[in-house]
Amino acid sequence: EKNHPIPECSGVEVLKLLMEEHQLEPADMPTLGPPDIDLEILNGERDLTVRHIHAVAETFQVSPAVFV
Repeated sequence: EKNHPIPECSGVEVLKLLMEEHQLEPADMPTLGPPDIDLEILNGERDLTVRHIHAVAETFQVSPAVFV
């Protein structure tokens, strides 16, 4: 962080980045729930819940803290 500051970003932005890196579409993310909920989360219309955070953290093998 000292030499390369990490920019502030939301959990949804981190999720979008991880999905892009893994070449995943919302339909590929069954851990979030029905497709309409996926799109609402990705469009910023709905917040990630604790259940969503734990599910996507497990999917991408990262700490849940990256989404908070």
